[in-house]
Amino acid sequence: MKTWATRSSLRMSLVVAAAILFVRGQWPNAEAAEVDLLERYPTTLTTGDAEPSRARPWEFTSSDIYRLTGFTFAVGTDFRVDTGPADLGIGHCADGAVWGIVIPRGSGTLTSTTTNQTESIAHVWLRFHPMVVRQLFPPAHLTGGDGLLVIDTRDPARPRLLDQSSEVDRGLGVALDGEMVYVLAGRDGLMILDRYQPPLHFEPGMALDATGFHLLFRGEANQTIRLQRSRDLMTWEDWLLIPGTGGSQEVVDPSASSLSGQFYRITPEAAVEPRFSILWYSSWNSWESINMVGFLGYSEVAGIAEELGAINEEVLEDTLLTPDKLSAYDAVVFMNVETARTLSADEQSALGDFLKAGKSILVIGQQDPDTPLSQEAVFANSVTLAYGIKFTSGVAPDATTLVDHPITQGLTSVSGGGSLLQVSPPAEALAPAGASLAALAVSSHGSGRIVAISDDVTLADISLEQSESGRRFASNVLKWLLHLESQSP
Repeated sequence: MKTWATRSSLRMSLVVAAAILFVRGQWPNAEAAEVDLLERYPTTLTTGDAEPSRARPWEFTSSDIYRLTGFTFAVGTDFRVDTGPADLGIGHCADGAVWGIVIPRGSGTLTSTTTNQTESIAHVWLRFHPMVVRQLFPPAHLTGGDGLLVIDTRDPARPRLLDQSSEVDRGLGVALDGEMVYVLAGRDGLMILDRYQPPLHFEPGMALDATGFHLLFRGEANQTIRLQRSRDLMTWEDWLLIPGTGGSQEVVDPSASSLSGQFYRITPEAAVEPRFSILWYSSWNSWESINMVGFLGYSEVAGIAEELGAINEEVLEDTLLTPDKLSAYDAVVFMNVETARTLSADEQSALGDFLKAGKSILVIGQQDPDTPLSQEAVFANSVTLAYGIKFTSGVAPDATTLVDHPITQGLTSVSGGGSLLQVSPPAEALAPAGASLAALAVSSHGSGRIVAISDDVTLADISLEQSESGRRFASNVLKWLLHLESQSP
Protein backbone atom coordinates (compact mmCIF):
# COMPACT_ATOMS: atom_id res chain seq x y z
CA MET A 1 0.00 0.00 0.00
CA LYS A 2 1.21 3.45 -0.83
CA THR A 3 1.44 6.54 1.34
CA TRP A 4 0.71 9.89 -0.25
CA ALA A 5 1.85 13.45 0.26
CA THR A 6 1.32 16.58 -1.79
CA ARG A 7 3.58 19.61 -1.97
CA SER A 8 0.61 21.85 -2.71
CA SER A 9 -1.36 21.03 0.42
CA LEU A 10 -0.25 18.93 3.37
CA ARG A 11 -3.46 19.35 5.37
CA MET A 12 -6.24 17.05 4.28
CA SER A 13 -9.45 16.05 6.01
CA LEU A 14 -9.22 12.51 4.60
CA VAL A 15 -5.94 10.66 4.27
CA VAL A 16 -5.71 7.18 2.81
CA ALA A 17 -2.35 5.74 3.76
CA ALA A 18 -0.27 2.84 4.99
CA ALA A 19 0.46 4.13 8.47
CA ILE A 20 0.33 2.39 11.83
CA LEU A 21 -2.44 2.90 14.38
CA PHE A 22 -0.76 3.73 17.69
CA VAL A 23 -2.78 2.51 20.66
CA ARG A 24 -2.19 1.37 24.22
CA GLY A 25 -3.43 -1.56 26.23
CA GLN A 26 -5.96 -4.26 25.45
CA TRP A 27 -9.24 -4.27 23.59
CA PRO A 28 -12.12 -4.55 26.04
CA ASN A 29 -14.44 -7.49 25.98
CA ALA A 30 -17.88 -6.30 24.98
CA GLU A 31 -21.21 -7.62 23.85
CA ALA A 32 -21.99 -7.12 20.17
CA ALA A 33 -24.38 -4.25 20.92
CA GLU A 34 -24.81 -1.17 18.79
CA VAL A 35 -22.78 1.84 19.87
CA ASP A 36 -23.85 5.46 19.39
CA LEU A 37 -20.61 7.41 19.24
CA LEU A 38 -22.34 10.78 19.62
CA GLU A 39 -23.75 9.61 22.94
CA ARG A 40 -20.40 8.21 24.00
CA TYR A 41 -18.54 11.37 22.95
CA PRO A 42 -21.13 14.14 23.45
CA THR A 43 -20.47 17.67 22.24
CA THR A 44 -21.98 21.12 22.59
CA LEU A 45 -20.08 22.50 19.62
CA THR A 46 -22.20 23.49 16.65
CA THR A 47 -19.57 25.33 14.60
CA GLY A 48 -15.86 25.05 14.03
CA ASP A 49 -13.29 26.60 16.33
CA ALA A 50 -9.98 27.39 14.60
CA GLU A 51 -8.56 29.68 17.29
CA PRO A 52 -5.09 28.26 18.16
CA SER A 53 -5.24 29.48 21.76
CA ARG A 54 -8.25 27.20 22.36
CA ALA A 55 -6.67 24.06 20.94
CA ARG A 56 -7.86 21.05 22.93
CA PRO A 57 -5.67 18.10 23.86
CA TRP A 58 -7.03 14.79 22.57
CA GLU A 59 -6.64 11.28 23.92
CA PHE A 60 -7.01 7.74 22.69
CA THR A 61 -7.16 4.68 24.96
CA SER A 62 -8.04 1.00 24.73
CA SER A 63 -11.70 1.82 25.40
CA ASP A 64 -11.87 3.89 22.20
CA ILE A 65 -11.62 0.92 19.82
CA TYR A 66 -14.71 -0.47 18.06
CA ARG A 67 -15.69 -2.90 15.35
CA LEU A 68 -17.39 -1.76 12.14
CA THR A 69 -19.52 -4.04 10.02
CA GLY A 70 -18.47 -1.87 7.09
CA PHE A 71 -17.44 1.67 6.19
CA THR A 72 -18.22 3.88 3.17
CA PHE A 73 -17.13 7.45 2.50
CA ALA A 74 -18.12 9.13 -0.78
CA VAL A 75 -17.94 12.58 -2.36
CA GLY A 76 -20.57 12.50 -5.08
CA THR A 77 -19.52 10.10 -7.79
CA ASP A 78 -15.94 11.39 -7.96
CA PHE A 79 -14.42 9.81 -4.86
CA ARG A 80 -15.36 6.75 -2.82
CA VAL A 81 -13.78 4.63 -0.11
CA ASP A 82 -15.26 1.24 0.82
CA THR A 83 -14.27 -1.38 3.35
CA GLY A 84 -15.84 -4.53 4.62
CA PRO A 85 -15.60 -5.39 8.33
CA ALA A 86 -13.05 -3.10 9.96
CA ASP A 87 -11.67 -1.88 13.26
CA LEU A 88 -12.24 1.74 14.29
CA GLY A 89 -10.25 3.90 16.67
CA ILE A 90 -11.65 7.24 17.90
CA GLY A 91 -9.57 10.14 19.16
CA HIS A 92 -11.50 12.58 21.35
CA CYS A 93 -11.19 15.71 23.45
CA ALA A 94 -13.39 17.32 26.10
CA ASP A 95 -15.73 18.53 23.35
CA GLY A 96 -16.26 15.20 21.60
CA ALA A 97 -14.73 12.97 18.94
CA VAL A 98 -12.30 14.73 16.60
CA TRP A 99 -10.64 12.00 14.54
CA GLY A 100 -11.07 8.37 13.58
CA ILE A 101 -8.99 5.69 11.93
CA VAL A 102 -10.53 2.75 10.06
CA ILE A 103 -8.41 -0.39 9.53
CA PRO A 104 -10.07 -2.95 7.25
CA ARG A 105 -9.91 -6.52 8.48
CA GLY A 106 -9.80 -7.67 4.90
CA SER A 107 -9.38 -5.41 1.90
CA GLY A 108 -10.44 -1.82 1.37
CA THR A 109 -10.67 0.11 -1.88
CA LEU A 110 -10.43 3.68 -3.10
CA THR A 111 -12.13 4.71 -6.35
CA SER A 112 -11.53 8.12 -7.89
CA THR A 113 -12.28 9.73 -11.23
CA THR A 114 -8.83 11.29 -10.98
CA THR A 115 -7.07 7.99 -11.60
CA ASN A 116 -9.97 6.03 -13.15
CA GLN A 117 -8.89 2.90 -11.35
CA THR A 118 -9.51 1.12 -8.06
CA GLU A 119 -6.68 1.05 -5.53
CA SER A 120 -6.25 -1.03 -2.40
CA ILE A 121 -5.94 0.83 0.92
CA ALA A 122 -4.42 -0.12 4.26
CA HIS A 123 -6.34 2.32 6.42
CA VAL A 124 -8.45 5.47 6.35
CA TRP A 125 -7.75 8.42 8.65
CA LEU A 126 -10.41 11.09 9.12
CA ARG A 127 -10.53 14.43 10.93
CA PHE A 128 -14.02 15.79 11.50
CA HIS A 129 -16.29 18.02 13.54
CA PRO A 130 -17.56 16.27 16.70
CA MET A 131 -21.19 16.64 15.56
CA VAL A 132 -20.74 14.40 12.48
CA VAL A 133 -19.33 11.31 14.21
CA ARG A 134 -22.76 9.59 14.19
CA GLN A 135 -23.18 10.40 10.49
CA LEU A 136 -19.81 8.92 9.63
CA PHE A 137 -20.24 5.83 11.81
CA PRO A 138 -23.96 4.98 12.20
CA PRO A 139 -24.84 2.94 15.32
CA ALA A 140 -26.16 0.13 13.12
CA HIS A 141 -22.67 -0.40 11.73
CA LEU A 142 -20.85 -0.27 15.05
CA THR A 143 -20.20 -2.62 17.99
CA GLY A 144 -17.68 -2.78 20.82
CA GLY A 145 -14.30 -4.23 19.93
CA ASP A 146 -12.69 -7.43 21.12
CA GLY A 147 -9.35 -9.09 20.89
CA LEU A 148 -5.81 -8.25 21.94
CA LEU A 149 -3.31 -5.56 20.98
CA VAL A 150 0.34 -5.85 22.01
CA ILE A 151 1.87 -2.38 22.23
CA ASP A 152 5.46 -1.31 22.85
CA THR A 153 5.20 1.85 24.99
CA ARG A 154 8.82 2.12 26.10
CA ASP A 155 8.92 5.40 24.18
CA PRO A 156 5.55 6.99 25.11
CA ALA A 157 5.94 9.58 22.35
CA ARG A 158 6.23 6.81 19.75
CA PRO A 159 4.29 3.72 20.88
CA ARG A 160 4.55 0.78 18.46
CA LEU A 161 1.97 -1.88 17.69
CA LEU A 162 3.80 -5.19 17.88
CA ASP A 163 0.92 -7.56 17.26
CA GLN A 164 -2.85 -7.95 17.33
CA SER A 165 -5.31 -10.82 17.31
CA SER A 166 -9.09 -11.02 17.40
CA GLU A 167 -8.79 -14.66 18.51
CA VAL A 168 -7.48 -13.80 21.99
CA ASP A 169 -10.24 -12.74 24.38
CA ARG A 170 -7.98 -12.25 27.35
CA GLY A 171 -4.26 -11.80 27.78
CA LEU A 172 -2.89 -12.77 31.19
CA GLY A 173 0.73 -12.23 30.19
CA VAL A 174 2.78 -11.22 27.15
CA ALA A 175 6.42 -11.93 26.27
CA LEU A 176 8.49 -11.04 23.20
CA ASP A 177 11.27 -13.10 21.66
CA GLY A 178 12.67 -11.98 18.33
CA GLU A 179 9.86 -11.97 15.78
CA MET A 180 7.48 -13.96 18.02
CA VAL A 181 4.89 -12.70 20.55
CA TYR A 182 3.85 -15.18 23.25
CA VAL A 183 0.47 -14.61 24.95
CA LEU A 184 -0.82 -16.50 27.98
CA ALA A 185 -4.48 -16.52 26.96
CA GLY A 186 -6.44 -18.08 29.83
CA ARG A 187 -8.40 -21.13 28.76
CA ASP A 188 -6.91 -20.86 25.26
CA GLY A 189 -3.49 -21.69 26.70
CA LEU A 190 -0.30 -20.25 25.21
CA MET A 191 -0.74 -18.52 21.85
CA ILE A 192 2.25 -17.74 19.61
CA LEU A 193 1.76 -14.82 17.25
CA ASP A 194 3.94 -13.35 14.50
CA ARG A 195 5.30 -9.96 15.43
CA TYR A 196 3.49 -7.17 13.61
CA GLN A 197 5.53 -5.07 11.16
CA PRO A 198 4.20 -1.50 10.96
CA PRO A 199 3.67 -0.23 7.42
CA LEU A 200 5.51 2.60 5.81
CA HIS A 201 4.19 6.14 6.33
CA PHE A 202 4.92 9.81 5.79
CA GLU A 203 5.52 11.89 8.92
CA PRO A 204 4.53 15.47 9.86
CA GLY A 205 6.94 18.33 9.32
CA MET A 206 7.33 18.22 5.54
CA ALA A 207 8.06 21.65 4.10
CA LEU A 208 9.12 23.56 0.99
CA ASP A 209 12.08 25.93 1.10
CA ALA A 210 14.71 27.31 -1.25
CA THR A 211 16.50 23.95 -1.42
CA GLY A 212 13.39 21.98 -2.41
CA PHE A 213 10.60 19.95 -0.84
CA HIS A 214 11.62 18.11 2.32
CA LEU A 215 9.80 14.78 2.73
CA LEU A 216 9.82 12.95 6.05
CA PHE A 217 8.93 9.29 6.31
CA ARG A 218 9.45 6.25 8.48
CA GLY A 219 10.01 2.64 7.47
CA GLU A 220 11.30 -0.50 9.09
CA ALA A 221 15.02 -1.21 9.26
CA ASN A 222 16.22 -3.21 6.24
CA GLN A 223 13.01 -2.39 4.36
CA THR A 224 13.54 -1.10 0.83
CA ILE A 225 11.39 2.00 0.23
CA ARG A 226 10.31 3.20 -3.21
CA LEU A 227 9.46 6.91 -3.57
CA GLN A 228 7.46 8.05 -6.57
CA ARG A 229 6.20 11.43 -7.75
CA SER A 230 3.56 12.71 -10.13
CA ARG A 231 2.22 15.97 -11.50
CA ASP A 232 -1.31 14.66 -12.15
CA LEU A 233 -1.86 11.55 -9.92
CA MET A 234 -2.13 9.41 -13.06
CA THR A 235 1.42 9.12 -14.37
CA TRP A 236 3.92 8.17 -11.65
CA GLU A 237 7.69 8.42 -11.95
CA ASP A 238 9.98 6.20 -9.91
CA TRP A 239 12.20 8.65 -8.06
CA LEU A 240 14.26 6.96 -5.35
CA LEU A 241 14.86 3.56 -3.77
CA ILE A 242 16.06 3.99 -0.19
CA PRO A 243 16.79 1.47 2.58
CA GLY A 244 14.69 2.03 5.70
CA THR A 245 16.45 2.71 8.99
CA GLY A 246 13.64 2.07 11.47
CA GLY A 247 13.61 5.79 12.34
CA SER A 248 12.52 9.06 10.79
CA GLN A 249 14.19 9.75 7.44
CA GLU A 250 14.34 12.83 5.22
CA VAL A 251 14.88 13.30 1.50
CA VAL A 252 14.83 16.55 -0.47
CA ASP A 253 13.41 17.01 -3.96
CA PRO A 254 15.20 20.07 -5.43
CA SER A 255 12.97 20.05 -8.53
CA ALA A 256 9.91 20.94 -6.43
CA SER A 257 11.09 24.53 -5.96
CA SER A 258 10.30 25.34 -9.58
CA LEU A 259 6.95 23.52 -9.75
CA SER A 260 3.46 24.79 -8.94
CA GLY A 261 2.55 21.46 -7.35
CA GLN A 262 3.60 17.83 -7.17
CA PHE A 263 2.35 14.63 -5.53
CA TYR A 264 4.44 11.97 -3.80
CA ARG A 265 3.80 8.44 -2.63
CA ILE A 266 5.87 5.75 -0.95
CA THR A 267 5.51 2.00 -0.97
CA PRO A 268 7.57 -0.86 0.41
CA GLU A 269 9.56 -2.52 -2.32
CA ALA A 270 8.95 -6.24 -2.50
CA ALA A 271 12.02 -8.24 -1.65
CA VAL A 272 13.69 -9.48 -4.82
CA GLU A 273 14.95 -13.03 -4.81
CA PRO A 274 18.43 -13.21 -6.33
CA ARG A 275 18.13 -14.25 -9.96
CA PHE A 276 21.49 -13.16 -11.37
CA SER A 277 25.15 -13.12 -10.46
CA ILE A 278 27.51 -10.33 -11.53
CA LEU A 279 31.31 -10.58 -11.41
CA TRP A 280 32.98 -7.20 -10.81
CA TYR A 281 36.59 -7.25 -12.04
CA SER A 282 38.76 -4.50 -10.54
CA SER A 283 42.37 -3.44 -9.86
CA TRP A 284 44.50 -3.80 -6.77
CA ASN A 285 45.33 -0.10 -6.73
CA SER A 286 42.00 1.27 -7.93
CA TRP A 287 39.50 3.26 -5.91
CA GLU A 288 36.73 1.71 -7.98
CA SER A 289 35.16 -1.01 -5.86
CA ILE A 290 31.64 -2.12 -5.07
CA ASN A 291 32.69 -2.02 -1.42
CA MET A 292 33.93 1.59 -1.61
CA VAL A 293 31.31 4.20 -0.67
CA GLY A 294 31.53 7.76 -2.01
CA PHE A 295 33.49 9.62 -4.70
CA LEU A 296 34.86 6.92 -7.04
CA GLY A 297 33.27 4.06 -5.12
CA TYR A 298 30.85 1.84 -7.00
CA SER A 299 28.55 0.99 -4.09
CA GLU A 300 25.57 2.81 -5.64
CA VAL A 301 25.60 0.95 -8.96
CA ALA A 302 26.16 -2.33 -7.09
CA GLY A 303 23.12 -1.48 -4.98
CA ILE A 304 21.02 -0.93 -8.11
CA ALA A 305 22.14 -4.35 -9.34
CA GLU A 306 20.94 -5.89 -6.07
CA GLU A 307 17.58 -4.16 -6.47
CA LEU A 308 17.26 -5.89 -9.83
CA GLY A 309 17.86 -9.26 -8.17
CA ALA A 310 21.61 -9.67 -8.66
CA ILE A 311 24.25 -11.08 -6.33
CA ASN A 312 27.53 -9.15 -6.61
CA GLU A 313 31.01 -10.64 -6.30
CA GLU A 314 34.23 -8.69 -6.76
CA VAL A 315 37.58 -10.17 -7.80
CA LEU A 316 40.91 -8.57 -8.60
CA GLU A 317 42.81 -8.26 -11.87
CA ASP A 318 45.03 -11.30 -11.38
CA THR A 319 41.99 -13.61 -11.42
CA LEU A 320 42.05 -15.78 -14.55
CA LEU A 321 38.76 -15.83 -16.45
CA THR A 322 38.36 -19.52 -17.20
CA PRO A 323 35.17 -21.17 -18.51
CA ASP A 324 34.60 -22.70 -15.07
CA LYS A 325 35.02 -19.30 -13.37
CA LEU A 326 32.67 -17.54 -15.79
CA SER A 327 29.98 -20.24 -15.71
CA ALA A 328 28.70 -19.02 -12.33
CA TYR A 329 27.86 -15.51 -13.62
CA ASP A 330 25.35 -13.76 -15.85
CA ALA A 331 27.44 -10.63 -16.43
CA VAL A 332 31.01 -9.41 -15.95
CA VAL A 333 31.85 -5.76 -15.26
CA PHE A 334 35.41 -4.61 -15.98
CA MET A 335 35.77 -1.54 -13.76
CA ASN A 336 38.48 0.67 -15.25
CA VAL A 337 41.02 -2.13 -14.82
CA GLU A 338 44.47 -0.59 -14.37
CA THR A 339 46.92 -3.42 -14.91
CA ALA A 340 49.99 -4.17 -16.96
CA ARG A 341 48.45 -7.36 -18.26
CA THR A 342 45.80 -7.92 -20.91
CA LEU A 343 43.44 -10.83 -21.36
CA SER A 344 45.10 -13.91 -22.78
CA ALA A 345 43.83 -15.65 -25.91
CA ASP A 346 42.30 -18.37 -23.70
CA GLU A 347 40.49 -15.76 -21.59
CA GLN A 348 39.21 -13.99 -24.71
CA SER A 349 37.93 -17.30 -26.03
CA ALA A 350 36.21 -18.03 -22.71
CA LEU A 351 34.56 -14.58 -22.82
CA GLY A 352 33.38 -15.26 -26.39
CA ASP A 353 31.69 -18.49 -25.29
CA PHE A 354 30.28 -16.63 -22.27
CA LEU A 355 28.64 -14.11 -24.62
CA LYS A 356 27.35 -16.76 -27.03
CA ALA A 357 25.49 -18.28 -24.08
CA GLY A 358 23.49 -15.05 -23.74
CA LYS A 359 25.61 -13.51 -20.99
CA SER A 360 26.86 -9.90 -20.96
CA ILE A 361 29.91 -7.75 -20.27
CA LEU A 362 30.31 -4.09 -19.31
CA VAL A 363 33.68 -2.39 -19.88
CA ILE A 364 34.45 0.95 -18.23
CA GLY A 365 37.45 2.91 -19.47
CA GLN A 366 39.48 5.99 -18.57
CA GLN A 367 41.84 8.34 -20.42
CA ASP A 368 43.64 11.50 -19.35
CA PRO A 369 43.97 14.36 -21.86
CA ASP A 370 47.23 14.81 -23.79
CA THR A 371 48.68 11.49 -22.66
CA PRO A 372 49.48 8.24 -24.49
CA LEU A 373 46.90 5.48 -24.50
CA SER A 374 46.19 4.68 -20.85
CA GLN A 375 46.80 1.25 -19.40
CA GLU A 376 43.08 1.09 -18.61
CA ALA A 377 42.29 1.54 -22.32
CA VAL A 378 44.89 -1.06 -23.32
CA PHE A 379 43.26 -3.63 -21.05
CA ALA A 380 39.74 -2.63 -22.18
CA ASN A 381 40.72 -3.21 -25.81
CA SER A 382 41.74 -6.77 -24.98
CA VAL A 383 38.09 -7.28 -24.04
CA THR A 384 36.20 -5.28 -26.71
CA LEU A 385 38.23 -5.14 -29.95
CA ALA A 386 36.77 -8.43 -31.18
CA TYR A 387 33.30 -6.88 -30.97
CA GLY A 388 33.92 -3.62 -32.86
CA ILE A 389 34.79 -1.25 -29.99
CA LYS A 390 38.22 0.34 -29.54
CA PHE A 391 39.26 2.57 -26.64
CA THR A 392 41.51 5.35 -28.02
CA SER A 393 43.81 8.00 -26.56
CA GLY A 394 41.35 10.73 -27.49
CA VAL A 395 39.03 12.13 -24.81
CA ALA A 396 35.31 11.70 -25.38
CA PRO A 397 33.15 14.84 -25.13
CA ASP A 398 29.82 14.94 -23.33
CA ALA A 399 27.13 13.78 -25.73
CA THR A 400 23.73 15.48 -26.01
CA THR A 401 22.59 13.67 -29.18
CA LEU A 402 21.64 10.11 -28.27
CA VAL A 403 20.54 7.16 -30.38
CA ASP A 404 17.20 5.63 -29.39
CA HIS A 405 17.96 2.49 -27.39
CA PRO A 406 16.78 0.94 -24.08
CA ILE A 407 19.97 2.28 -22.45
CA THR A 408 19.23 5.90 -23.49
CA GLN A 409 15.54 5.90 -22.49
CA GLY A 410 14.73 8.89 -20.28
CA LEU A 411 18.17 10.48 -20.81
CA THR A 412 19.09 13.75 -22.49
CA SER A 413 22.88 13.40 -22.33
CA VAL A 414 25.73 11.03 -21.53
CA SER A 415 28.97 12.19 -19.91
CA GLY A 416 32.27 11.75 -21.68
CA GLY A 417 35.62 12.66 -20.16
CA GLY A 418 37.28 9.30 -20.67
CA SER A 419 38.60 7.33 -23.63
CA LEU A 420 37.00 8.20 -26.96
CA LEU A 421 35.49 5.03 -28.42
CA GLN A 422 36.03 4.07 -32.05
CA VAL A 423 33.07 2.05 -33.26
CA SER A 424 32.77 -0.41 -36.16
CA PRO A 425 30.27 -3.22 -36.94
CA PRO A 426 28.75 -5.05 -35.20
CA ALA A 427 29.02 -2.30 -32.58
CA GLU A 428 26.71 0.74 -32.44
CA ALA A 429 27.41 4.22 -31.09
CA LEU A 430 24.67 5.30 -28.65
CA ALA A 431 26.32 8.63 -27.74
CA PRO A 432 27.95 9.70 -31.04
CA ALA A 433 30.98 11.99 -30.91
CA GLY A 434 31.77 12.23 -34.60
CA ALA A 435 32.05 9.77 -37.46
CA SER A 436 32.42 6.27 -35.97
CA LEU A 437 33.27 7.79 -32.57
CA ALA A 438 31.31 7.71 -29.31
CA ALA A 439 31.27 8.17 -25.55
CA LEU A 440 28.98 5.15 -25.19
CA ALA A 441 28.68 2.09 -27.42
CA VAL A 442 27.07 -1.33 -27.45
CA SER A 443 27.72 -4.52 -29.36
CA SER A 444 26.66 -8.16 -29.42
CA HIS A 445 28.07 -11.62 -29.91
CA GLY A 446 25.59 -14.42 -30.38
CA SER A 447 22.82 -13.53 -27.95
CA GLY A 448 25.30 -11.90 -25.58
CA ARG A 449 25.57 -8.15 -25.01
CA ILE A 450 28.49 -5.75 -24.62
CA VAL A 451 28.42 -2.18 -23.26
CA ALA A 452 31.45 0.14 -23.37
CA ILE A 453 31.53 3.37 -21.33
CA SER A 454 34.15 6.06 -21.88
CA ASP A 455 34.91 7.13 -18.32
CA ASP A 456 35.11 5.64 -14.84
CA VAL A 457 33.30 8.57 -13.17
CA THR A 458 30.08 7.96 -15.15
CA LEU A 459 28.91 5.13 -12.89
CA ALA A 460 30.76 6.14 -9.73
CA ASP A 461 28.97 7.13 -6.53
CA ILE A 462 29.84 10.80 -7.03
CA SER A 463 27.75 10.81 -10.23
CA LEU A 464 24.87 8.65 -9.07
CA GLU A 465 24.40 10.40 -5.71
CA GLN A 466 24.17 13.86 -7.28
CA SER A 467 22.17 13.07 -10.40
CA GLU A 468 18.84 11.36 -10.94
CA SER A 469 19.78 10.90 -14.59
CA GLY A 470 22.97 9.17 -13.42
CA ARG A 471 20.94 6.58 -11.52
CA ARG A 472 18.59 6.20 -14.47
CA PHE A 473 21.56 5.60 -16.77
CA ALA A 474 23.05 3.00 -14.42
CA SER A 475 19.69 1.24 -14.10
CA ASN A 476 19.18 1.24 -17.88
CA VAL A 477 22.64 -0.24 -18.49
CA LEU A 478 22.19 -3.01 -15.94
CA LYS A 479 18.69 -3.87 -17.14
CA TRP A 480 19.89 -4.19 -20.72
CA LEU A 481 22.86 -6.32 -19.70
CA LEU A 482 20.58 -8.62 -17.67
CA HIS A 483 17.93 -8.73 -20.44
CA LEU A 484 15.45 -6.82 -18.25
CA GLU A 485 14.91 -3.81 -20.52
CA SER A 486 11.16 -4.46 -20.68
CA GLN A 487 10.95 -3.94 -16.91
CA SER A 488 9.44 -0.60 -15.80
CA PRO A 489 11.99 2.12 -14.92
